[in-house]
Amino acid sequence: MGGYTPVNILWSMQALNVPIICVSKLIQAVTNYKNRSTGQLSAVTCFMLFFGALARVFTTIQDTGDNILLFTYLCTSILNGIIAGQVLWYWNSDKDKKD
Repeated sequence: MGGYTPVNILWSMQALNVPIICVSKLIQAVTNYKNRSTGQLSAVTCFMLFFGALARVFTTIQDTGDNILLFTYLCTSILNGIIAGQVLWYWNSDKDKKD
């Protein structure tokens, strides 16, 4: 959108992305906690999201220095880490429920 949209509008749109991401990941983490299971959540996908977000943190620091983008990726990394941790924590919980 370079040159077509004012920078303050682009910055505002990027800043609005942070609470949306946080709320959606927190809803998922709370649901996992309440269910004591991650259900059919793919472990591979969770870990790829977590490590991908970590990689974006480092590349953002190296390449852009954009604080809003960095904050977005930090929040995403932390929340994806929580969900990945839940995948490990509740790994065999469905088997325990059946027994």
